[in-house]
Amino acid sequence: MLIDSLNEFSDAQAITATAVSTNVIDLGAADNRALGRELYLHVLVNTPFDTDTETLTVTLQTGSTVTPTTVIATAPAIAASAMLVAGTTIWRIRVPANTQRYLRLNYTVSAGLTSGKVDAFLSPSLQDSFDVS
Repeated sequence: MLIDSLNEFSDAQAITATAVSTNVIDLGAADNRALGRELYLHVLVNTPFDTDTETLTVTLQTGSTVTPTTVIATAPAIAASAMLVAGTTIWRIRVPANTQRYLRLNYTVSAGLTSGKVDAFLSPSLQDSFDVS
């Protein structure tokens, strides 16, 4: 699958502390419902996380400005020990219909992680697997 860079939240973004995604996605004046198709969020391990007991929680945020803060979906907390293999899907959902113009992700870490990177993006379809190389 080809990934449009304008639909990428994170490209090998290091997650060692709580942070927002590198990119904010601008859906334009029309939201995803007006585009006539559904959008899917994919969050994957790019570089394995350390094996400590920390957890990562990902939230999808929306808003009418380039700093969206309204949470519209939250992934269950994921243990770092479950993110040891590159390409592992952390979270995959259909983007909810109640989006506003801008979207971003917030990565919440329960304690400091010493390694690990994620890729996150929107696509018009679900994929079972990805090559993160």
